[in-house]
Amino acid sequence: MTVLDAPWTKYLPPNTASIVAGWLAPYECRIVVKRPRRTKFGDFTPPRRGQTPAITINADLSPPRFLLTLTHEIAHLITWRNYGRRARPHGAQWKSAFSSLLQDLASSEALPDELRRAFSAHARAPKSTSSRDPDLSRVLRDLDGGDETWLDDLALGSEFVFHDRRFRKLTSDRTRCVCLDLNNRQKYRISKTAPVQPLEKASREAREI
Repeated sequence: MTVLDAPWTKYLPPNTASIVAGWLAPYECRIVVKRPRRTKFGDFTPPRRGQTPAITINADLSPPRFLLTLTHEIAHLITWRNYGRRARPHGAQWKSAFSSLLQDLASSEALPDELRRAFSAHARAPKSTSSRDPDLSRVLRDLDGGDETWLDDLALGSEFVFHDRRFRKLTSDRTRCVCLDLNNRQKYRISKTAPVQPLEKASREAREI
């Protein structure tokens, strides 16, 4: 079976399987679609003696997120093949491989323009997770059609619930916000892409239960 015939290609955005097939052509690797996992979207497992390296991807991802996660893990595969255990998991070698793959995606007319621009920008400074790039995360959310509220959507001074705790948003920088825990009065840095419940909405939903 060729990559283009593999069952997992149905999870990719249309007309992108050939790009992935080109990346994988020099390598042997199993790609397995898994039931959703709360702690990760995908992973790469180096081969043990006599075995094949493996990539797993969650089945519940939207096509753009599936493609991005697979690209991230293929960068690990390439880094492993080139450097073995000498390379750090998300070090310079991985960033170089991931950046090159993202540039391939950014030049593909099969993808929406806004996603291509986001991939191109992310390629300049790849992160270990897309959640650390608010601009890319926002494009992915918009393409998913999601309606969740992010911390970044709230004005400074807004109060919200996060992990069953009440906070007030104090300041905001490129990737994180300083927030005050209204219970213990401690300050915490929380990702701008963290899904939150505005306090007014959380209180209304509690009354409806």
